[in-house]
Amino acid sequence: MASSSNKILIWVLMLLDIVASAETEINIPSFPDMLDHFNTTPQLMQFVVGLNYLGVCISSLIYGIISERYGRRLPLLIGQFIFLAGSLGCALSLNNFTQLLIFRFIQGFGCSSVFVISSAIIFDIFNKEDAAKTYGYMNSVITLFMAGSPILGSVINETLGWKYNFYVIFIASLFSTLVTLKYVPETLPVESRKKLSATEVLTAYKNIVTSKIALGLLMIVALTVASYFVYVTYLSIIFIDYLHVEKITYGYLQAAITASYAFMSVFTSLIIKKIGYVTTRNLSAFITGSSSVGFIIFSVLNPNNPYIITAFMCLISLGLALFITISFGDYMEQVADNKGITSSFCTFFRLLSTSLILSATGLFFDGTIIPIAAVVFLLNISSYIIYLLINKKIKLS
Repeated sequence: MASSSNKILIWVLMLLDIVASAETEINIPSFPDMLDHFNTTPQLMQFVVGLNYLGVCISSLIYGIISERYGRRLPLLIGQFIFLAGSLGCALSLNNFTQLLIFRFIQGFGCSSVFVISSAIIFDIFNKEDAAKTYGYMNSVITLFMAGSPILGSVINETLGWKYNFYVIFIASLFSTLVTLKYVPETLPVESRKKLSATEVLTAYKNIVTSKIALGLLMIVALTVASYFVYVTYLSIIFIDYLHVEKITYGYLQAAITASYAFMSVFTSLIIKKIGYVTTRNLSAFITGSSSVGFIIFSVLNPNNPYIITAFMCLISLGLALFITISFGDYMEQVADNKGITSSFCTFFRLLSTSLILSATGLFFDGTIIPIAAVVFLLNISSYIIYLLINKKIKLS
């Protein structure tokens, strides 16, 4: 059972995760207005997200290594200050697209520390079973808050203008940095720290990529996460610019998708308790795969109906909430040592994959939902096939 100090720490970590995640989610509803302001293209606009993710994935490897050697608090603080600097830079670069992209990369380079180290902290202070439950609980609460980000971003965009979304993120990053300074303690004792050499780090990475089960689970997490962000990144442009959906309506439709993910996350532990872990894992893979099939079919048959599009993405999100959470938990269990490195490599791999897939998707984007639905379908079906190939081996692990 979590102590009062651990409960406070859990809520603080959730706050940090919410702010770090919102720095992208809150801005996406502004993409159509940003397209007009910067006189750019949807293909270039995706770099506002893609370069941010590239910053996250590159720095995640660094944070994982130094968190094993110097503890969790110092690298988390370093990351928070870099995130703050990047957020300030974005707020001051809203008339120069190139500068904005540079500072978006810096933002990602900083906020990566939260994604990597928060999960490592949870595994520091809890045993494996309690850590998995706590991680699921945190994920559900974070996702519930994130469901409101598109609505908040749309409201700010409509009432104050798109630039104020960046100002809000700067204020939030300042607050999260101060909270980190005051409330996040060191959770990795000195005697548990590891002065890893380059050879030991490479060996840790090698242990992950040479394990068929760990690599398979890693690919499932990466591909399914990428499928979600491909959809979210291009959705505002499709709905607002091409289907002429009202901006506020778009915010609610996007929020419905995030809320679906949050709803399933909240009940993940209960579902596992009721029907068993393996059955839940099988169910999550089936929901994700089958709803992705329906998504591509109905997107081709009726590409101009935003409500049908949203309904199917809500179904996919229900499956993803279970599939990603369970696959990540299974992945973390495959490598017993160096949780910081294990977590950071997952962050690196999934966000590098997302960044590359977003860029590749831009080559085929034509303003309609069809190429986006096709990418989502291919990514999730590939994940389902990988799962079928390794499923029995996971059971034996």
